[in-house]
Order: sequence, then C-alpha cells, then structure tokens
Amino acid sequence: MKKIVLFFILLINASYAEFCERPYKPDCVNKTNVNEVEFNACKQNMEQYLAKVDSFLACLENTNSSDYSSYSFSNKNQDEAAVQKESELAVCELNCLASNQSFCQC
Repeated sequence: MKKIVLFFILLINASYAEFCERPYKPDCVNKTNVNEVEFNACKQNMEQYLAKVDSFLACLENTNSSDYSSYSFSNKNQDEAAVQKESELAVCELNCLASNQSFCQC
C-alpha cells in the first residue's frame, strides 16, 4: 500500500514539474509621473518579469501537448503569442514611463 501511495505522490509531483507558469506584466508600467526611486523599482520588476517570460516561453517550447493535458497545441501557441505581445507592450510602457510623457502610443 505504501508503494502505491508513493507512486501517486511522485506522479502528481511530476505533473506539477511540467506546469508552465504564465507571467503577468508588473502594474507599475501603467503608472504616470513616477519619481526616480519608483522608476528604478519598476525597471527592476520589469527585468524580473522579462526573465519569467523567457522561462515561460522555454517551458512551453519544451512541453509536448501529448505529455501535458492542460495545453492543446492551439492553446500553447495562443499563450506564447499573447505573452510575447504583452511583454512587448510592457517594454513600450516602461519606455513611456522613462520618457515621462503624458501620452505614449504603444
């Protein structure tokens, strides 16, 4: 009985190891008129976010849709495209924040 329970625990842990956690852009890029300290903190959050984006995209790339039931091939491609677009928008918004313009078109 202990061997069966251990097997299921290992199986569950293996499933969670393959989970690709989708990152979300930091809220700070939506602010306006920030001071230097706030901007530097936002820039650091963006660097962490972009690293998570890279990890997420690599995870998706290494995940076979047949091995991971939560992703169909189309969802995987949609998630990849959405995260790439969101990260590009976040970089544009950070650049707008850096330029201290009241209106930027991203």
